[in-house]
Amino acid sequence: MNAIKKNRTIITVDLDFGQILSYFKTSKPSIIIFRLKYPSVEKINNSLSSIIPETEEEIEKGSIIVIEDEKVRVKNLPIE
Repeated sequence: MNAIKKNRTIITVDLDFGQILSYFKTSKPSIIIFRLKYPSVEKINNSLSSIIPETEEEIEKGSIIVIEDEKVRVKNLPIE
């Protein structure tokens, strides 16, 4: 996975990325998954601007971060 080699974070609306990552039992790459009722570019950018600074440590260690309309969930990797 190119994201692992380059130490990147995947940002997606596709829930399958979390499932795929849990299958490999790896701690990288971190994934930010949006589960918004009406995802607009503005809403996603605003969410990223506030969530990334708050979860920077978790992203560096390796996590799945799920951003919903009313809450944010963080699950550390690897998923057992």
